[in-house]
Amino acid sequence: MKVYIKFFILTNIIMLSLSACNISKTSKTRVFQVTETYRVTSSKGSSVFLTVELPVSYGYQSIEAIEVKNVDVYYFEDKEDYRILHAELRGSNNEKEVKIKYKASLLNREHTWLMDNKAEYLSHNGIINADNQSIIKATLPLVVKNDEYLTAKKISSFVSKSIKFDGNEKINKDMISASDVLAEGKGICHDYANLTVAMLRSSGIPARVIEGLVYNDLKKSVDWSSSAGSHAWVEFYTLGKWHFADPTWGNSYFDKPDGYHLSYGADRSSKNKIDYKSIENDGYKIIGAMTAPIRFSAWSDDFNASIIPRVVINKQ
Repeated sequence: MKVYIKFFILTNIIMLSLSACNISKTSKTRVFQVTETYRVTSSKGSSVFLTVELPVSYGYQSIEAIEVKNVDVYYFEDKEDYRILHAELRGSNNEKEVKIKYKASLLNREHTWLMDNKAEYLSHNGIINADNQSIIKATLPLVVKNDEYLTAKKISSFVSKSIKFDGNEKINKDMISASDVLAEGKGICHDYANLTVAMLRSSGIPARVIEGLVYNDLKKSVDWSSSAGSHAWVEFYTLGKWHFADPTWGNSYFDKPDGYHLSYGADRSSKNKIDYKSIENDGYKIIGAMTAPIRFSAWSDDFNASIIPRVVINKQ
């Protein structure tokens, strides 16, 4: 599915992500072995700096058996619900092939989980405008008294049936508000998710938009510099636990992860952005970057440096 994307490609750019922890393995778990490679070339005495955003284990996914090879220095920075790999490669005039390997285990069954429930998951803003009168008016008939779970299911179903998928290209387009999605009656996965979350919050149910990949779409992708495989869906909180929903794909996915959705955590499109201008002002050149469907940035003090990423996903 497509999402709103802001990215640029200065070489051929492809990649995935990583992290660690554990969920129990069952016959209802899909397991994928992911191998990322970054072919990096820079002159002797120079450095290439690489940052890669990585999914972490929680809810319906486990990321484990991580290996990072052929970098000179690296460390992990833990964020709220994702992780960043910071790596430095020192130039030698020869190509270096960085390898990142990990195993992703994704649940394919009904599942709930425990996680912090924060006040921000009931808030509203310019995009998730849960306090908008049109959102409130559309939500009220769907609220079932004393039954938040059924209310959430009805809201998800309403969005799935009321919004038509918009097949027009959305690359580098700004997202519109949830109320505008409702008014237009069409959108892409991020619009479905934004509207669902706005209506859930309007009804008093904490919810958040999730950004990530869907492996079954990703595996079919030929052009890795496109938005293929990137997707957005919803997590909501009721009955004391968190639940999964994908309103774009319909209510057959309500409260049931399918073993293909890999989460990179809550939508943070306006947060934690790398300051490319400051990097360039410090005398470096950005040699590659992407924010979707995968997230990495690379820069160097060698203006002729290059990076060529590649990823292979094997279902175990």
